[in-house]
Amino acid sequence: MLFKELVTSNHVFKNRIVMSAMTRGFADSGRLATKEMLEYYKIRAKNGVGLIITEGIIASPEGDGYRSVPHLFSKEHAGSWEDICKSVHEYGTLIAAQLWHCGRISHPELNSGLPIMSSTKRQASGINRQNGKAFGNPVRMDTSDMRKVSKAFAISSELAMEAGFDLVEIHAGHGYLLDQFLDSGVNDRTDEYGNSIQGRCLFPLHVIQKVVETIGPSRVIVRFSPSRVMSTFHDWGDLFAQSAYFVSQLVSLGINFIDVSNANADYFRTAGRILVFLKAKGLLDDLTVIGGSSFTIEEANRELSQGVLDLVTWGRLFISNPDLAIKLKGDSEIVSFDPSMLPNLL
Repeated sequence: MLFKELVTSNHVFKNRIVMSAMTRGFADSGRLATKEMLEYYKIRAKNGVGLIITEGIIASPEGDGYRSVPHLFSKEHAGSWEDICKSVHEYGTLIAAQLWHCGRISHPELNSGLPIMSSTKRQASGINRQNGKAFGNPVRMDTSDMRKVSKAFAISSELAMEAGFDLVEIHAGHGYLLDQFLDSGVNDRTDEYGNSIQGRCLFPLHVIQKVVETIGPSRVIVRFSPSRVMSTFHDWGDLFAQSAYFVSQLVSLGINFIDVSNANADYFRTAGRILVFLKAKGLLDDLTVIGGSSFTIEEANRELSQGVLDLVTWGRLFISNPDLAIKLKGDSEIVSFDPSMLPNLL
């Protein structure tokens, strides 16, 4: 199953192997993609991966929260990705731009001193690893802020198409801005954008709808993480009911692809149990489902054959194995990931 072609209404995937989005931080000082980044993606396409989802690309200036990550809100930003898209396509690999807004996971030093946006006024707990300081104090977004961010995602998605990307992935997971609305542990609003399942989903769905109206639903992947482990194990409140509602609304918008992420967690304990529930409800019938996170080959093929997943992600093993897609097919030893590998892009 893993090496079987997948044909959707608008896309042909040469196999079911996906390189998941991973923050690398190798953009240049203008936040443009570089020749080094081109080689990084090219070698993985050359070695057989079916779909590459890029590192997170910031969709709006105030949405930055990391050092040296790429941006995508100008023609110059888009132009820097053109050669990457062309190169990847030469090997029959599809590529998706992951569009990202950090929300309160930021600091004024990291977003040019612009207001830090969130669903809440509450500061994120912990220390920002980018500068060793507490996270910045966020502004609770009003409807004007929401319109600006929705428009920014739409513009960024249009620029992604101009650059030659096949798809965009809207990052609505991992504690970033859209997840800050979806998560009742963060969203403390009492207006229409909080205080209920429908309210918490409203702004993320507005963003997604704006992107759909701009580039069409068949080019949009929505990534979300209702159950995950990052620093700790975490579930959305109203986990199953809200997951079902959110996915039903994505289907209503015509979305073709969802990427249910579990971050650094066991898939079966987190995203897998959500997907089994959604499948039983019939909510996955019209969707191409992406997920996994470092399965064994046997686990990947089982989830594919049972119809829970359609495309399977691997993350850190693509850092330690640029030829992972080839190794998954044969008997070659897979090199374990080690954090010491992170300072080198290839």
